[in-house]
Amino acid sequence: MRYSILLLFLITYNGFSQSKDCLKFKTGNFKYTNPDFQHFTITRNDTMQIEIDKNRDVTVKASIKWLSDCEYLLTYKEVINSSVQQIIGTKVKVQIIESNNNTYLCRAVSDDNLMDSKIEMIKVE
Repeated sequence: MRYSILLLFLITYNGFSQSKDCLKFKTGNFKYTNPDFQHFTITRNDTMQIEIDKNRDVTVKASIKWLSDCEYLLTYKEVINSSVQQIIGTKVKVQIIESNNNTYLCRAVSDDNLMDSKIEMIKVE
């Protein structure tokens, strides 16, 4: 019985601490930690995410629907300065797996299954 209570406490504590860590990533400015994508900047608010590729002057806009404190759904709405328009309408489910200070690791899976990636991002503001 004592172990059951301890296990329940640990599960509950981890769930609440993870939720608190995820909340700070709902809004702000972000960058990828992968050096290959350092030229991208991401700005996010409660309902919209804007990704800018500075090297190619391409902007991608997506709506955000928060499913929980640590999970959200991106729906690509607009691509500016690019002929790659086929991503419009694509949905990507993102789950924050780990967080540490201003960095988080997430898993992103698209509804067409063309993307299933783990991505690390850093909040810069």
